[in-house]
Amino acid sequence: MSGLLRLALLLLVAAPVAAQPAADLVRVPADIGIWHNISLSDALIQDTTQQALNHLALALPLHRAGQLEGVAVGVFGTAYDQKVYGVQASGLANIAGEDAVAVQVAGLANVVGEQMTGIQASGLANIAGSRVAGVQVAGLANVVGEEGGGVQAAGLANIAGEQFAGIQASGFANIAGEEFRGIQSSGFANIAGEDAEGGQFTGFANIVGEDMLGVQAAGLANITGADLLGLQASLFNVVGETMRGAQVGLVNVAAESAGLQIGLVNAAGEQHGIPIGLYSRTGGVPVLLDAWSDETAALHIGVRSGSAVVSNYAGISTRPFADEALRWGVFAGLGVEQPINRRTAWGIDAFAHGLFAEDLGGSASLLVRLRAIVTHELGGRTALFGGPSLSLFLSEENDGESLAPFSIYETANADGTGGFVRIWPGLEAGLRIQITRN
Repeated sequence: MSGLLRLALLLLVAAPVAAQPAADLVRVPADIGIWHNISLSDALIQDTTQQALNHLALALPLHRAGQLEGVAVGVFGTAYDQKVYGVQASGLANIAGEDAVAVQVAGLANVVGEQMTGIQASGLANIAGSRVAGVQVAGLANVVGEEGGGVQAAGLANIAGEQFAGIQASGFANIAGEEFRGIQSSGFANIAGEDAEGGQFTGFANIVGEDMLGVQAAGLANITGADLLGLQASLFNVVGETMRGAQVGLVNVAAESAGLQIGLVNAAGEQHGIPIGLYSRTGGVPVLLDAWSDETAALHIGVRSGSAVVSNYAGISTRPFADEALRWGVFAGLGVEQPINRRTAWGIDAFAHGLFAEDLGGSASLLVRLRAIVTHELGGRTALFGGPSLSLFLSEENDGESLAPFSIYETANADGTGGFVRIWPGLEAGLRIQITRN
C-alpha cells in the first residue's frame, strides 16, 4: 500500500475525532469536484459563508474548497482558499491561499499565498507570497516574495524578494533582493542586493551590492559594491571598497587592496597587498620608465608600475650590435623595493625574457635574471640605478655564448636530446624617469 493511500485512510479514520474546524469551515472528509463551485461539498453546505475542510479530495477536473488536511489529486487543478497541510498533485496547478505545509506537484504551477514549508515541484513555476522553507524545483522559475531557506532549482531563474539562505541553481539567473547566504550557481548571472556569504558561480557575472564573504567565479565579471573577504576569479573583478583575499583575472580593480591581485592590469586606490601583473596602478604611486643596459650588450626599456613596495615590470629588449639569433626580446618582472633614506632605495627584482631571432623565426629562448639594485634620485623626475645580477639561459637552438662574457655553468646539446643551459653573473646600470604624477 502506497504511503499516500495510508495517509489518506489515516485522515479519514481520524476525521470524526479530530478537533472541530474553524467556524467558517465544515468538515467534508472525502470530496469530489467537477468545476469551480461544483462539488460534493458545495452540494452539502447550504451556508454560503462556509467552506469545506477536506481530508481526501479528487478533482475531475477542478476542485476548490476552504482548507486541506490530507491529500488532493486533480486532473487540471486543486485550489484551497485557506491553508494546506498534506499533498496536492495535479496536471496543471495547485493553489493554497494562505500557508502550506505540504508537498505540491503540478505540471504547470504551484502557488502559495503566504508561507510555504515543504516541497514544490512544477513544470513551469513555483510561487510563495511570503516565505519558503524547503525545496522548489521548476522548469522555468521559482519565486519567493520575501525570505527563503533551502533549495531553489529552476531552468531559467530563482528569485527571492528579500533574504535567502541555501542553494539557488538555475540556467539563467539567481536573485536575492537583500542578503544571501549559501551557493548561487547559474548560466548567466547571480545577484545579491545587499551582503552575501558563500559562493557565486556563473557563466557571465556575479553582483553583490554590499559586502561579500566567500568566492565569486564568473566567465566575464565579478562585482562587489563594498568589502570583499575571499576570492574573485573572472576576466574583470571589481571591489568598491576594501579587498582582503585575492583577485585573479584580466583586469582587477579595488578601491583599497589588502590582498593579492593577479592579472594583466591591476588597479587600486590604496595598495597594502601584492599586485602581480604587466601593469599595476596604485593611487599615489608614480609610474616609472626604466632604460638600462647590461653585460649582454642589450638595451632594455620597460615600465615599472605597482605599489610603493612591490614592483611590476613589462617591456622590450634589443641587441642592435649582436648576432641575428638573439636580436629581440620581451620581458616581464616582479620585485620588491625598500627605502634606505629619502632619496635612496634598494630592491631585488626577477625578470623573464623571451629572446627571438631578428626575423622572429624559430623557437624563443628564455633568459631569467635576478638582480639586486640601488636607486638614487637625482632630483625632479629622474634617478640612476644599478647593481649585480645573475642570469640563467635556456634554449633548444642557441648556446647563448654571445650573451655571456664568461659562464660559471654551461651544458651543450651534444647528443641532440637536450637543450642549452648557461649561467653567469653580470652587472647593469640605467636611468629611471617618472612618467606620471603621484
